[in-house]
Amino acid sequence: MPRIVKGIFGGKSKSEKILQRFRPVGFQTGGTTATFDRGTSTFSVQRTAEGNTAIQNLISGFQAKAREFGGLRKQVTPGFGRLTRARVDAIRTAGKRAVGNLREELGKRRVLGSSFAQREIAGVEASFGEQEATARAESFLGELELN
Repeated sequence: MPRIVKGIFGGKSKSEKILQRFRPVGFQTGGTTATFDRGTSTFSVQRTAEGNTAIQNLISGFQAKAREFGGLRKQVTPGFGRLTRARVDAIRTAGKRAVGNLREELGKRRVLGSSFAQREIAGVEASFGEQEATARAESFLGELELN
């Protein structure tokens, strides 16, 4: 009942009087300052020069990283990236070495020109060809995922 009477006759409660006397102070941090406007009961927040510099440094840092990542994107083009190239080169090198060793061994046995030797060499080359095709397919999927 006392609240209704106060509301009708314009009286103010104790908490309302305290709130009317409340005057927040402004504040200042490393990059911002704020002031309280009594007329509008709002805070006005501004960035300081120090804050602007910090934000510009962050922006330029992120832009530099974006350029770096953009440059790396070319290296993971599905089917043509560095991952595919590295795997295929490793398989081809191993294949050449294996065929060379086989030719040398067959030459020592004096059967290098025989049809048996040609089938063996063709079999080894086909095996490495299959490994290369598998590596290309796996690398394509890996580069696609990275991209």
